[in-house]
Amino acid sequence: MIKKRILWIDLARAIGMLLIIIGHIPNAFSEFTYNMIYAVNVPLFFILSGYLFRVQPYAKQLYKLFYNLILPYLFTGVLMLLISEFVNNFWRYGGLISGGSTKEMLAKIFFAVGTNTNMLMTGFHMPSIGAIWFLPALFFSSIIYNFLMKTIGKYKQGFYIVGVITLLICALGFLITKDNATIILPWSLNAAFIGTFFLWIGALIHRNYFIKRHMIIFSILGLIIWFFSSKFGAFWLNRAYADNPIIAVIGACGGSYAIMGICYGLEKITDVNGWHRVMTLIAIYGKDSLIVLCAHILDLNHTMSSFYITREFASVPTIGNMVLILYRISITVIAIILFRFLPVFKNIYYNRQYPFKFQKKFTNVNRQEKN
Repeated sequence: MIKKRILWIDLARAIGMLLIIIGHIPNAFSEFTYNMIYAVNVPLFFILSGYLFRVQPYAKQLYKLFYNLILPYLFTGVLMLLISEFVNNFWRYGGLISGGSTKEMLAKIFFAVGTNTNMLMTGFHMPSIGAIWFLPALFFSSIIYNFLMKTIGKYKQGFYIVGVITLLICALGFLITKDNATIILPWSLNAAFIGTFFLWIGALIHRNYFIKRHMIIFSILGLIIWFFSSKFGAFWLNRAYADNPIIAVIGACGGSYAIMGICYGLEKITDVNGWHRVMTLIAIYGKDSLIVLCAHILDLNHTMSSFYITREFASVPTIGNMVLILYRISITVIAIILFRFLPVFKNIYYNRQYPFKFQKKFTNVNRQEKN
């Protein structure tokens, strides 16, 4: 059974994905603007996941996380590998980019990190897979958070004890990333540690009636915090690094809440007029954010679109940046349309709606055993 979508959450996801795409446009904005974008574009997704989080049996959670996060990650990684092999061995006409040799691509898929870096205490080089590092990071942070909630959260005041623990785990994520990502763990675990606290923040927002009741006030406050925190430097969650970690986390929470509050308000306002259909259409972009992310990284890492568009609009770079943004959005929209109808693609990227046949059999067997 597929749960009913929450419009404002999908709107927030859509904004988050647009910020990710815009953030990947090089040399288009001021340093401060990039700081604002990166302060929230990924933390927002952790916080939204925490808002929707429900404690689950370990086996059930692993099953769902594997099919909703890890399988799409691996499949996208294989597509990146195949494109690279094609370019390395056959393609000689430009337009496409290889991600490296077979060995390099397999290393990228295995290590699942968001920036080129070295493994903790070894100096072993781990090449970056790109923006889909977020998927394994959310996988591990969700497992950690679910474990804490099942073991500690069930007790009186346990939820707030979990909050303290996730804050300590978050601090650990920053501490073991030294000198701007020269020491880091594989599988984006550094980012996952930080993301665990953002999951708790999302859950706190969901269960705190006072915060939700005064959403307008807290949204304005969040905007102010987001704005001023961005003046204190950058926050690169993919590296688990911030110029000022404490301010970065506060700014990420404030900015994410502001976006959530704005989207919540948009849903309520447009419920009573003709704009509701427009909001529903925009929300599709957030609902299918997994496809948007994976299609975007394929375009970003393996096509020369940025080079060609930038070259064509070299004399008017502002227009060139706008064209590049619209182009990249259009690529992801095409992917949303196509992936739903392509065999295997729809089973992987729309697994909730189109599970594999063996998944249905597995689910039916489990139900029979329970009965």
